[in-house]
Amino acid sequence: MAKKLEEKSTFNDLDVDGDGVVSDRELAIVEAHDNHRKYKVQERIVISTAISMFAFTLAMFFMDNSKISAMSGLSNLFYVSGGGIIAAFFGFQAIKPKK
Repeated sequence: MAKKLEEKSTFNDLDVDGDGVVSDRELAIVEAHDNHRKYKVQERIVISTAISMFAFTLAMFFMDNSKISAMSGLSNLFYVSGGGIIAAFFGFQAIKPKK
């Protein structure tokens, strides 16, 4: 017996083929789409972190030594946290189970 959705269900958008029944295949499609969106957001975060680290390093070449020494604590924290974001992304991609 097929299970059907209510008339104005919030899950009507999951019914891809419009037959009124949300199948396992349709749920798998939605889950794959959500996983892809999550991956793309994480990828954008990593790319923006890498670009900001590069821009910060480039900006350091044009600063006075006094400014660089004053910002040493901040720059250390910036590099460690940025490196942690990038390493976590690649690490979790490496250990993610393959389907």
